[in-house]
Amino acid sequence: MRHGLGDIGASQVDLGSASSALQRLYGAQGGTLWSARTAAALRSSLGGASAHGLDPQPYLAVIDGSNSAADRDLNLSRTALAYAKALATGLVDPTDLFDIYTLARDEPDLVEGLKGALAGERLASWFSSLAPQGPHYLALSAAYLEMVGRSGQSEPAPIPSGPLIRLGDIDARRPAIVAALGRERQTPAAAPDQANVWTQADADLLKIYQRARGLAEDGVVGPNTLALLNASPRDKARRLAVNLERLRWLQRAPPPTRIDVNTAASTLSYVVDGQVAWTTIVVPGRPGHETPQLQASFEQLVVNPPWYVPASIARREITPKGPGYLARNHMRRVGGRIIQSPGPWAALGEVKFDMQNRHAIYLHDTPSKGVFSRSQRHLSHGCVRVKDAVDFARRLAASRGNGARFDRILASGQTGVVPLGAAIPVRLIYLTALVDDDGAVTFRPDVYGWDVRVASAMGLTPPTQEGVEAITAAPLGP
Repeated sequence: MRHGLGDIGASQVDLGSASSALQRLYGAQGGTLWSARTAAALRSSLGGASAHGLDPQPYLAVIDGSNSAADRDLNLSRTALAYAKALATGLVDPTDLFDIYTLARDEPDLVEGLKGALAGERLASWFSSLAPQGPHYLALSAAYLEMVGRSGQSEPAPIPSGPLIRLGDIDARRPAIVAALGRERQTPAAAPDQANVWTQADADLLKIYQRARGLAEDGVVGPNTLALLNASPRDKARRLAVNLERLRWLQRAPPPTRIDVNTAASTLSYVVDGQVAWTTIVVPGRPGHETPQLQASFEQLVVNPPWYVPASIARREITPKGPGYLARNHMRRVGGRIIQSPGPWAALGEVKFDMQNRHAIYLHDTPSKGVFSRSQRHLSHGCVRVKDAVDFARRLAASRGNGARFDRILASGQTGVVPLGAAIPVRLIYLTALVDDDGAVTFRPDVYGWDVRVASAMGLTPPTQEGVEAITAAPLGP
């Protein structure tokens, strides 16, 4: 079954890198590894590639292009290793696509795995074991196949862009928007309104939709809402294929206690022993200052932290405003560097989660709580501002027996450190397709344009680039 969304060309089947693997596979003796039975099992497994958002045809073309029995045996091995790599670690290497990608990845020995699968004639079960097995991956896979099935059906014309539509506004796009909301919720469209007035009932219906997709529940039709409503089954299928690929990049067994931040959705989840124990919303980096896909740990909390202003921010955003600005914002120069003193004005708020990494990316509080109510929360310079950060930090400190110490330092107004006794890993992940609490697959706007980058590398026709709400001025901070 072809996925029909733009071929993954034969160049995406990484055969060149398989030469050393083939030497290990065949050894010095060479010979034949494949029987008619195992060759048929490989073809059968490739028939399931579409469930992973992959095109089986380039793999099959390698086998069918063989010129001799010996060549066919080698091509069967090349194809099996290439397909196994796509399932186990991804079709493309994220470190080739992004300047910063430090998320932990698996490194299975595919040669030994293929040897064992061939010897035991259990290719089907081996291939099935390589892809992620979790409910998130399986839900995206099922949704992908559904969208592929719908991609040939006729779809309504996209809703045109235009000004924001607020309560009481008159707009000719209103019937199309209400109809699209009805399709998304599989409910009948509202009765026609000849005046095309955006009513309270319309706004309430939209708020339900926005809540399910991580948008601000304001009942206002803006570019993010329109982008999601306009997504066709083809676009959704491509986006799902991209997110299936992202999940294949990740460790199959991540640390059971960790913090996961989805920068596309602007959300944070605190996972304890494999179960989500606490969630909140966050402010990630703005386009141009994207929060990288990064994994790092912290072992301590910095309470009442000063802010050591990065040179680039100081040069562009602080120094030109003159010494009066520095004084008003409790900043001073120390050894050529600008430092902001801790206090109610401090850009880092009252706590910093002291992640150790060479990119100076970390989680922190903010004094500007209003940013969390914005529809477009990608506002920072790359670090992640956490809603209710003090409560979260207190929770972490108390779980390590240091709650009283945390509160004492916090009340003092002085900078202090609260050790946690063990490292807490943090994963900064970018997923634009996810599963909500009801098990439904929902989408988030591709604010960074990274879906387009990954799709192109996979050989897919990139999904339509969404318009996103303009990045408005944000309070100063990392």
